[in-house]
Amino acid sequence: MASYRSSYGTAAEEPGSPDNLGGVEEAARLLLSELITYLAPRVRRARKFLITELIRVSIAVAALAFALVAGVYGTIYFFAFLTELFTRWMPHWAALGAVAAIMLVPAAGAAVLGLWQIYRMRTVRAATGAAAQASAVVRDFARQDPHAAKGFRAERHRREPVRG
Repeated sequence: MASYRSSYGTAAEEPGSPDNLGGVEEAARLLLSELITYLAPRVRRARKFLITELIRVSIAVAALAFALVAGVYGTIYFFAFLTELFTRWMPHWAALGAVAAIMLVPAAGAAVLGLWQIYRMRTVRAATGAAAQASAVVRDFARQDPHAAKGFRAERHRREPVRG
C-alpha cells in the first residue's frame, strides 16, 4: 500500500534523502522500545523503593521532632522540679547551683563522646590534616620568603630555548 510520501516511480532515491531514512528510524525505534522494555520494571521498582523510603524518612523526622520538643520541655520542667525539691533542704541559690552541676556533668560527657566520634571519622581527620598543612604553608609563606615555605614548590629556573 502506497502512502503519500512514497511512489512507484522509477527514479532512484538518494541514500541520504528523507524518504530513505526508514531503516535508521526503525532501528532507533526498536532500540528505544527495547531500552524501555528493559528499564521500565527497574524504574518502577526504584520509584516504589524511593517513595517507601521517603515515607519512612517523613515519619522518622516527625517522630524525632516530637521527641526533641517533648524532651526539651520535659527536661526543663524536670530540672525546675529538682530545683524546687532541693530548695526544701538548702537555699535557693545552692539548689540552682546543684541542678546546674547535675546538668553540666552529662552535657560534658556527651560533648566528649560527640567530639570523639567526630575525630574517629576518616573524612574529618583528612580535612583536619589538610587544613593544618594548608595553614602551615600559609604561615610559612607569610613569615618568610615565599620560596622557602614547606610544601611550596615554585620553579625558580627558566627553560632555556634550544639553540640548534
